[in-house]
Order: sequence, then structure tokens, then C-alpha cells
Amino acid sequence: MIAEAVAPSFLDARLAAAQLRVASRVQGLHDLRWRKRLLAGTTALLSSDLREVAEEQGVDLRVLLAVLRASAFGQGVGLPWAEVWPATATAVLGADAPSQWVIDTAIRTVRHSRLVGYLTTSEEDSRVTYRPVHQRVSEVLLREPGLLVVDPLTGQPETWAARLQESRPSELVHRAIAQALAGLARQSGHLAPHPYVRRHTVAHADQGGVLNDSVMPVELAARESSGTLRGRRLGLPLPFGEEQRRVVTSAGLIEPYLDASVDVPSRLSSVRFHLTAQAQFTARAHVPGVTSLAAPSQDVALPTRWAHWRPRGNVVASPAGRVHSMCSLRTLDGRDLLAASAPHGLGPMP
Repeated sequence: MIAEAVAPSFLDARLAAAQLRVASRVQGLHDLRWRKRLLAGTTALLSSDLREVAEEQGVDLRVLLAVLRASAFGQGVGLPWAEVWPATATAVLGADAPSQWVIDTAIRTVRHSRLVGYLTTSEEDSRVTYRPVHQRVSEVLLREPGLLVVDPLTGQPETWAARLQESRPSELVHRAIAQALAGLARQSGHLAPHPYVRRHTVAHADQGGVLNDSVMPVELAARESSGTLRGRRLGLPLPFGEEQRRVVTSAGLIEPYLDASVDVPSRLSSVRFHLTAQAQFTARAHVPGVTSLAAPSQDVALPTRWAHWRPRGNVVASPAGRVHSMCSLRTLDGRDLLAASAPHGLGPMP
């Protein structure tokens, strides 16, 4: 009967059979509501499972839906757990998000209940990832979440779900996710952020219309690994000198020259070098990631008094150890070089 009602969808047949297998009572084959749910397909099956799991496990239906929606917003091959899935679910919920413990509980509920049947797993950067098992599941979670929380008595979406659909369109959710991931990068400090943060923050920011320095701290710019900043995200020519996108542009300038041999200190100094070039600032001006003379930092090799030049885009080498002095020189063919005096000798930089 199930196969006949849901044909030709193998997914719907599998989900409907799973519902019967874990049901607390015997399902009557002539139950009209059950038969209508079969005919309605994946959306109706997920809606039923979502509400039943929430009631059985004592989990807030709103939070459970947000956890599933978060997986649909995942980029690449899916969303990893760690700190990324909770941060993404929090961004989906917005200002009404509960505590981290509540969200982690909801994620565990999804993974250890029949709701996991609506997700598939993969692997990226040696991390297990989760994403919706079917395109229709993704579409409903992203664009029509109200269809998944229908009042059993009225057949209409819950009031809060209808408001969610209207007030939190996909663009705003992607923006919130990008900002949450940028927050994780800042929390990492000098340590590497999660691989998903490094690889996919720019994708969320681009889809959220906020690809600027608010979601690109210097710590992330020095480790960003999508390889899409220059060509697909920022476009050419790069917005050199644009006030709100200096860090993003600096990362885009060096992107074509990065490979496995370029370490993080070199990338960090290169980003800061280009930040200095874009700023054209005096000693008191503030540029993200660049420390002025008034408050020198150990990881800024070159305190800047004034800058007014546009360097070439290739990566600037990061010498090992403290730089004692620098001077400029011009070669016979007209190229300008900087010579840096470090403990292990003198080396030119483009």
C-alpha cells in the first residue's frame, strides 16, 4: 500500500516505513489522515516526524526545526557539528535563540532519532558533515519552513512559523550565519578556526550581501581557504581602497599566489602589508589588523608612519625574527625593492 501511494519516490516509501516501524500503536490502513499524509509526500512525512519527535523527546519544536534548517543552509558537502552547527542554528533562530545547551540537545535529538533519516552524511576536511537527503527537503527547509509545523487541528502553519518565513528570508539568515562564523574566527585568536569557517564563511557572506570586513577579521583572512574571493566573490577589478572591504580586498590580492608552501605568518604579514597600502593613513589612523606606532605589537614587523603606494599583488615574504631596519632601493631595470635587515641576513621583498 505504501509503495503504491508514494510511487515513484523510494525516499517517501523508506520514510513512511520507518514511521510505521517506530510507531507506538498499530496504524490503521484505512485511516484517511495517514493516507493523505502518504499522498502528500516528503513534506507531510517530515512534518509529522518533526512534531512527534519533539513531543516524545521533550524538545522545543521551534529549536528542532532550526537545527534541521541549519543543515539546509550548509555550504559545500554539508554542515559539520563541532561549534559550527550550533552557531548556525543560533543564527537561524536569531534574537530568540535559547542557550547553547538547548541547541546541542536538539542536535543530538536529530542525530539519534528518526529525523536523521532526512539527512545524509559526507566528509570534508576530515570532518563528518550533514545535509538534507533530498532536494525537496532542502527547498522546504530553506523557503517554506511553515509547511513543516502545521497545526493538526486547523491545518494551517503555526503563527510563529508564518512570521519566521516572512521576517527571516534566506538572505538575512545567510548574513547572520556569516557573522556567527566570523565570531568563531575571532574567538580562535592565533589558533586556526574550524575548517568550515575558513572555507565557507565567504560563501555565506556573499549570499547574505555582506562580503565585507565585518565578516572577515584578519585572523580569518590569513587562513581563508575557499579560493573564490578574487574571481567569484569580489569580482575584478578588486575594490582596492574601499573603506568597508580593505581586509577582504587584501586577502583577494594575495589569493592567486597562495599554495601549500605559504605559511600563515607570511599570509598574515601580506594581508597587513596590503592593508597599509590601502589605508593611506597617518600615525593615528586606525586600520583593522595594523597597529600604529603608539601601540606596537610583536606580530607587526613594520610600524607605519604614513603610506601612499599601491604594491604589486604577490605575497610578501615574512622573515623569521625581528626586522631591525628597512630601506628602499631601485634596480637597474627600474623596479623598486624593499630590503629588510633580519637576524639571519638581508633579504629583498617585492
